[in-house]
Amino acid sequence: AHQLAKAGVRVVLIDAARIGRGSTAASTALLMQEPDADFGELAGRYGASGARDIWESSRLAVLGLIRTLNRLPGAPQVESRPSIYFTRTDEQVRALKKELEARHRAGVAGEWLTPARLRRAAGFDAAGAIFTRGNAQVDPYRACMAFARAAQQAGAHLHERTRAHAIRQRDGGVEVDTGRARISAQRVVIATGYATPEFRPLAGRFRLSDTYVVATPPLDRAARAAIGLREVMLWDTGRPYHYARWTHDHRLLFGGHDQPHKRKTTEATIDRRISALQEERHE
Repeated sequence: AHQLAKAGVRVVLIDAARIGRGSTAASTALLMQEPDADFGELAGRYGASGARDIWESSRLAVLGLIRTLNRLPGAPQVESRPSIYFTRTDEQVRALKKELEARHRAGVAGEWLTPARLRRAAGFDAAGAIFTRGNAQVDPYRACMAFARAAQQAGAHLHERTRAHAIRQRDGGVEVDTGRARISAQRVVIATGYATPEFRPLAGRFRLSDTYVVATPPLDRAARAAIGLREVMLWDTGRPYHYARWTHDHRLLFGGHDQPHKRKTTEATIDRRISALQEERHE
């Protein structure tokens, strides 16, 4: 909405709830140029050239978002963080080095960290890791609201608590029915972040997972030193993988433990899975 309104396009943005209060607020706010899938895996699907294009697009997207946030009035500070993709097992070192070699052949940057270098860079012990610069983190809700304010100032019309009940083709354009009003437009951008059940043909092509994250209270310098983790973004070679980082207010975030999505998740289920995630954090 911000970019289109700045370019002079007439924009209407509708949100079924409150702007930034859904998956944005729950985001772990990692601005990572590395896709979830390894370069080798993507090359197996799309060829080396296709995988390189995916990685380059992701790198440019992160770089562009960082630059935009740094210029956006009222946006939170963007904190540069390198990522460390690591394995704890000696058996996986060879595969991880092969992954780095595939990236290097495609011109993708990255450095190999031996256990000693990893200890100095990250503050913990593992068998080896890939070190990548160019990533960052940001407060997701404050960033979203900064974009919303800037979009409105550029002329976009924002409407919260306005659900799209139907989208129909009309006279070479589209019509969005909100139940209370109809919006006529040339194009509609559906920005749900994932395939929601309302779009059944699209949802059927995705496999959704539930993921979990725990956060500590803000920790003082002594507690942080006892944990030992440096200012890096961690993720491991496990599938599903786990990730960890420090927030700007000195909380440790640790997430992962992805499970197949269930439509109804009880409090007891959440408690069990968070307990399992806590055990994995200590490992």
